[in-house]
Amino acid sequence: GGDTIYLEELQVSTVKPVAKVKINDNGEFKLEGQTTIPTFYLLKLANHNFITLLVDSVDNVHIEADAANFGKEYIVEGSLGSVQVKELTETLNRTEYKLDSLRSLNTLSQGSSDYEQLKARWNQEYTKIIDDQNLYSVNFVLKNPFSMASVFALYQKYKDGSYVIKDLQTMRTAASALNAIYPNSAMVKALYENTLQYLREQKAAEMQQL
Repeated sequence: GGDTIYLEELQVSTVKPVAKVKINDNGEFKLEGQTTIPTFYLLKLANHNFITLLVDSVDNVHIEADAANFGKEYIVEGSLGSVQVKELTETLNRTEYKLDSLRSLNTLSQGSSDYEQLKARWNQEYTKIIDDQNLYSVNFVLKNPFSMASVFALYQKYKDGSYVIKDLQTMRTAASALNAIYPNSAMVKALYENTLQYLREQKAAEMQQL
């Protein structure tokens, strides 16, 4: 109670303040607004403590969250897009946790007599974790090509900055589907242009090999 909560629209290369409201003594708040197409928003308590939402024009979103761990411990209802974004985020977080654990084991075991044998096994596990995450993300996009949540999936990155999905065909499928129904969305336009650019680069690389 007494803290301010902020709503910002997540745009292609920036965020735009939309609204803010004080949380009442019971820990409750209400924000009202309108959108014409599915739009990404950040619900923020602080810069690094936020929930990513994907809200459509007919959504009535209900959120319950723990203030101390706002962006990770929350329940969202009334918005399919926001539920999908939560699922994508949680899955990647679990993958990152597994990768971090393997990195820690690798660091702790350096210098031990069986290190090379262990390292080979961990490298296999590391590759499988990455492959499983990629398969999950690609399948999500292919099952939901008309959902704006697929844009979120396509731009997800690991901590090292590399993209989770590197498959151009998956990107192409979502870009074509979303461009057909949300041609005025800046997010979709950016995805479509990025896809065309990657296709041009791929074509140029193939021509050079001839």
